[in-house]
Formats: sequence, structure tokens, C-alpha cells
Amino acid sequence: MEQHVEERLMSYLQKQSRPFSIDSVLRRLDEPVSRQNREDLADYLRGSLLAFPEEPYNPETLWISRPALFTGKKIRIKPTRTEIAAGILIPGSRLVPFINPSLLPHEFVFSFQGKPLDRTLVEVSRSDCYPLYRFYGEEYASQFLACDNSENPALFADIDAGDPDQFWIAGVDLKDTYWAEGFKSGDYVEVTILDWRVGLCDLSFVASEFVNQDTHKEWYAALERALHQSFSEFGPGMTIDDQLVYAWFVGREELFSLAPAPMDDFFSVVESVEIVPYGVETRLWFRDGEIPSPSTWAMDGFVTPMNLVDDAYAHLGLPVNGRIVDACIYDSLYRREGDYSAILERLVPFTNHSAAFCIPVIERALQNRYEHLAPDYNVFVDHEGALLRHRAVNLYHALVKLFHTLSVSHVSPDQVSDQGAVVLTQIMNHTISTLEALSSSSAGDSALLEPMWASLEGMEESFFEIKTGIQEELPDLLKRGFSLLDDSEDDDE
Repeated sequence: MEQHVEERLMSYLQKQSRPFSIDSVLRRLDEPVSRQNREDLADYLRGSLLAFPEEPYNPETLWISRPALFTGKKIRIKPTRTEIAAGILIPGSRLVPFINPSLLPHEFVFSFQGKPLDRTLVEVSRSDCYPLYRFYGEEYASQFLACDNSENPALFADIDAGDPDQFWIAGVDLKDTYWAEGFKSGDYVEVTILDWRVGLCDLSFVASEFVNQDTHKEWYAALERALHQSFSEFGPGMTIDDQLVYAWFVGREELFSLAPAPMDDFFSVVESVEIVPYGVETRLWFRDGEIPSPSTWAMDGFVTPMNLVDDAYAHLGLPVNGRIVDACIYDSLYRREGDYSAILERLVPFTNHSAAFCIPVIERALQNRYEHLAPDYNVFVDHEGALLRHRAVNLYHALVKLFHTLSVSHVSPDQVSDQGAVVLTQIMNHTISTLEALSSSSAGDSALLEPMWASLEGMEESFFEIKTGIQEELPDLLKRGFSLLDDSEDDDE
């Protein structure tokens, strides 16, 4: 999907408070209402979790947008004693999945019964704060906190020193409000989502004596059932946020008909679900269960094709979209390579039986895009972002080649030890996200680049360790892999 079309789609979905049809979206985007466009848009919406089909197996089904699913809905938070004593509320990940996932917690906007609330800096400890970010994955808490306020980047900058024990948080200032309303430990903050897109929320208080704990137990049981369905149908997803939003969709009738309970107490009530390690990340999963490894090395699931060119890359088994192409073009311009030929060789490092049909489409589109972007490129403006982009592009191409090598060598993902296949999949996902974030020549904001540098260096290190381990194991892996194959199987398929 072209960026301007994607922006128009997002704008359209954010305004949809009622179920809509695929045809109505295509007409709004001035796209032909054809069978192929219907299928492409439906695949894109499913893959991005921007909307959900009311009847998944009905091609004529109406869809519900993610903003519509959560706008006007309520969720409760149970502030900790530390928060109450400091007179603040730390949003952390407690509004996941109700809030726009592209926003960081410090970007949420709060009011109390319509009156705007300010933020205030308070020093907190790691042990008090990190659990409040569990639904982003506690492994990413430091990255969220580094961006929280101007005091924190320096505290989290030294990777070798580890995360600081004390740091600052821009909490929602509720000191006077707690006092005026007689708020006490055990009471609840009820959050109503007013504007999903900008993260606007209104707060009110609910005293503990007015809460029916049996209703809370019913709500937790409903969420538990919805999560079981999410695990079975959706799997580990890309993030815990993905798992939760899918669970809320499938369990929406129960979850939204009962008074909400705070997610703060979820794991102390529910016995069958926990947060478990998954590669270098964490996910929600069945307690004492192991999340299965990916079933193949196929790369077509990393991006969702939205036009003819994307389809051409997908037919070749390559995870390429328009933003990745732009990032690779800007990297080539930074390298001063002179034309697009080297980009084509890197983007298409291998071919299959579809090459004769796909390569001409890809090459023509790449040439046109290169000629469009090259005249306005300024290496001096782009310099800071270009260095990071160059490293990310190199990692991306190395990942593509490794996935392909393992696939054609018939090494199955579950043969790679220490969840290596899971980690490689996560590195690929994050590398693609990094390239998409750096897909313009004006992506050089130092404040944004610092955590991206730290993340990329960690991914490079993990990739090197896993690749080295696979190379050391490869003779044995190949023996085991080929022993399971029929002689009729073709290495190039």
C-alpha cells in the first residue's frame, strides 16, 4: 500500500464508529471495487489488526475498526501504594490494548471528569515501575522509559552498565485529586477512552466498597476464555498487544457487558495464563506450556502485500514493501552507488520459477522510485539517520539470505536450538520496523535514533550468535533434515 493511501485508510478507520464493508473503504480510497482489491485489503486489515471481520469466513462480512472497538469503552487501574503516596498515576502498559499502539505512554493525554491533568516528574525505582510495563514486554521497559522524559536518556544510555535502579517518570499528576476525592489504597481509577487516535482518556474514581468482586471474577474468567481462543487461533502474534486486542475482539460481548476489572490483578486471579519467555521477548501463553516454534522459514508473513509490486516480491518469497524499498534506495544514495542496479541485486538475492514474470515488474517500479527520490536527496541532511539505516539494511539483507539458506537446506525451525528460529523471526520483524521508520531522508531525530541504535546493536549481536551457532551445527542439522525428505523434493521449491 502506498504511504498516502495508507494514511487515508488510517484516517478513514479512525472515524468509523460503526461496522463497515470492504467495498465502502475501497470507494473512499478511490480504488476499483474488484475481487483482487477486496482480498488484498481484507488481508491487509487482518495482518495489521486495524480491523476485524464480524464473520471471519463470510467474504461479505462487515468489519469493526480497532478505534471503534475501544472508543468510549472503560478499563480500570488499581494504583499501587507507591503511586498513591507520590500523588501520581503511571499509565505504563495498563491501557493495552485499548489505546493506539503507535503512541508511547508519555504521549497519552488525560483529564479528570473533563478537567485536563498535567504530568509531574517523580523519581521511582525499577522494582516499582517495571511490572507496570509488562504488557509491552518487560524486556522493552527500558526503551519506553528512556523516551519518557528528558532526564532519562542519559540514565539508560550505558547498555553495559545495565538498567538504573532509580530513574524519573512523568506520572499523571493526581496529588490534589486523590486528596480531594478521598482516594485510598484499594480504590480504582476508571479510564474511558475518548479519542483512540490521540490517546485522549478521561479518569474517574471508583471506591472499593462499591465494587462487586464476584463481577470482577466473572470478567477475569471471560478474559481467560478469550485469551485461550486467541492463543489457539492467533498464536503468539507479534506482540502481547496483538494477543490482547485479538482476545478483546473475540470476547467483546462478554468483556464489554461486565464492569471491567483491573489488569493489575489478572495474574493473581487467573491460573491458566502467564507471561512466558518467547525468544528474546515475552508473550502471554498457557501456564506451563511452551509456545511452538515457527513451522517454516517462509518470509511472506513479515509484510502484507498491498499492490502489484508487493505481490511480485511475495511471489519470490521476499519480505519487501514500499517502505523497505525506499529505505534501500536512500541507503544506496548514501553509498553514492549511482544507479538502482545494486539495490535490485540486494533486494532480489535469489529467484524461483516466478522470476520471469516478477523481475520486470520489480525492476520497472524500482527504477521509477529511484528516479523520483534521487534528485531531492541531501546526504548532509540525512547523515545521522543514514548511518543507522545502512546498518539496518545490511542486517535485513543478511537475515533474508540466512532464512533462504535454511529453507532450501531443509533445516526445519524446530531443529535450531535455544529457540533460535523464534529469535531470528523477532529480529526480522524488528529490523523491518526499523527500516520502515527510516524510510525517509528526514528520519534523523537524535532523540529517536538513540534507542534505535541500542536496539539495532542488540539485534546484530543476537543475529551473529545465532548464525554462528547454526553454522557450527549445520552439518548435523543437514543430516537430520535430509533424512526426513523424500528423494522427489526439490531444493529450489
